[in-house]
Amino acid sequence: MVNSVKQWQWFPSESVSWQSVSLPKSRGWREALPFAVEEKCADSVEQLRIVPTSQDVEGLRWLAVVSESVWQDWLSQHQDAGTAVCPDVLALPWAEDKGITAVIEDNRVRLRWGQWQGAAGDMAQMTVLLSVLQTQSQQPIQVYAQDKPKSWQMWQLNWHPLTSFVPQTPNFDLREGAGRDWFNMRKLAVYRLPLTLSALLIGVWSVSTSLSAWQAQQQAQAIKQQTEAQFTASFPDIKRRVNPLVQAKSELTRRQAASKEQAASLMSAVQVAQQALSGLPPVQHLTWQQSRLLVSWTDAMSDEQRRRTQVLAPWQLRWMSDYQCEISQGMAQ
Repeated sequence: MVNSVKQWQWFPSESVSWQSVSLPKSRGWREALPFAVEEKCADSVEQLRIVPTSQDVEGLRWLAVVSESVWQDWLSQHQDAGTAVCPDVLALPWAEDKGITAVIEDNRVRLRWGQWQGAAGDMAQMTVLLSVLQTQSQQPIQVYAQDKPKSWQMWQLNWHPLTSFVPQTPNFDLREGAGRDWFNMRKLAVYRLPLTLSALLIGVWSVSTSLSAWQAQQQAQAIKQQTEAQFTASFPDIKRRVNPLVQAKSELTRRQAASKEQAASLMSAVQVAQQALSGLPPVQHLTWQQSRLLVSWTDAMSDEQRRRTQVLAPWQLRWMSDYQCEISQGMAQ
């Protein structure tokens, strides 16, 4: 729990991407973290601020991912920021038996539907997202607003006046564990490894001959080549191989939890669509099929509107017609 005596500042959740990863349960999970994030985000890990949460009961670890440039720009504009910073969707109360919580202030809507799952945006964007969430699982919706939203009447709403909303005490700090600070916890391993290797080298040197050392080297090289061949055959999608054992454990665990990561993939696609389609008329229909997001409008889009609509790699945008486009990741093509 974050220290409650800190002075808090709320960070705009539109700039935060929540990603879930499955990591080894060993102490080396921090070493596997950059590789797991690199597979999910378009930017390189060096350009991102990655803040891990605690591991949940299902073995998943959620990460708050913020562009380092966006983070620095926000800090420069908030010189009076408190000693801790928290995404403002975490101010919404949440419990498993209460479903989804929404706070509507003017035209800005904040949604929270999990311990580490939430989003913020204008009414049209969040209505589309809420429609997708309700399609997947019918949940009650706790709404704090000045007036009952008319466009949400088709769902089960528990309406509360906006004046009754009280932000909950934050339990997550974007400044703690970010950057290089939490990697310093590996200092103990840095000292332990050289001592262990030194002891092994002294023992091998004292009992082995030059011939046995050469034979051991040849055997090690053969094992390494076999391991790399098996790794490449089993995980062809991983192009960067640094520690095959750690990466293989991370990939196997991720594949076992693939069904649970669908919600995180959907959230990433919705965030990409939210940014790319912000200048277009309100979306009429949204469909999530086979890792592709289909977006439809009532009115036809002009050539100029389609030309100006772009998404960042690895996401790709393809217009199906003047009324519909498809957003998908390049690797899914």
